[in-house]
Amino acid sequence: RSNPHHYSVVVGSNLLESERGPKIKQFVTVSRIHRMTPSTSKNLAGFVERFERIGTYRLMPAQVDIKTGEYCPFPELAIQKCQMRICPAWKIAEHDPDGIGIFPDDKPVIPEGVVDPPVLKRLERKNRRTK
Repeated sequence: RSNPHHYSVVVGSNLLESERGPKIKQFVTVSRIHRMTPSTSKNLAGFVERFERIGTYRLMPAQVDIKTGEYCPFPELAIQKCQMRICPAWKIAEHDPDGIGIFPDDKPVIPEGVVDPPVLKRLERKNRRTK
């Protein structure tokens, strides 16, 4: 609530609905999580607008010179993504795979009038695990 423009980026596999079926009791997936802490939503809005127009983006490593800020990307190591899910934190459910982007001390923005937002169960579960 105190930082409404902060968000988590979770990069991982796109789970198929069949993989989430009732027959599956447990599964393991690997994701990369990065907490973004901007003071405005300008960069995220620009990224989303371009993704909606182009329909794809690439993630790639780069070597950065800390002194000059210059960087050298390695496009041959890029991972191309054609799907993106943007979900307000308050909508993240208890067992949502993207819930790994919710941290135990998060205080998400919950719209006025929303009763029992799904994220509260996720936070409750995370807080039980950290005690």
